[in-house]
Amino acid sequence: CYTHHGGSQLLAVEGLTKLLTETHFFGPDVQTTDATKPAPSPQAGGQDPKMSLLDLSIQVVCDVATSTSRETVFGACVDFCSGALHATSGNVVLHTRTTGYVLRFYLFVCYF
Repeated sequence: CYTHHGGSQLLAVEGLTKLLTETHFFGPDVQTTDATKPAPSPQAGGQDPKMSLLDLSIQVVCDVATSTSRETVFGACVDFCSGALHATSGNVVLHTRTTGYVLRFYLFVCYF
């Protein structure tokens, strides 16, 4: 639904970017109990970490870019994804599915 209503997808991605960069909306998703130690990897316990709001937002933004194929939204989507990945600072393990979405998104944008 968010991909077929004019410029609403661009506004949504820009809104998520503002939430990421100007507020602490995703704060609980990017904090670990010990900031000096990364979160446990999926390989250590054999399970993926639970899906967080940040994971879901990254997946939706990647989906917006790859499902619409509109170059006008690529910049906003790249800004959000790069900011989200930078916000984790390597201390948070994203869900495996999210990592796949991000890789597919960057490959799609590079080869578009």
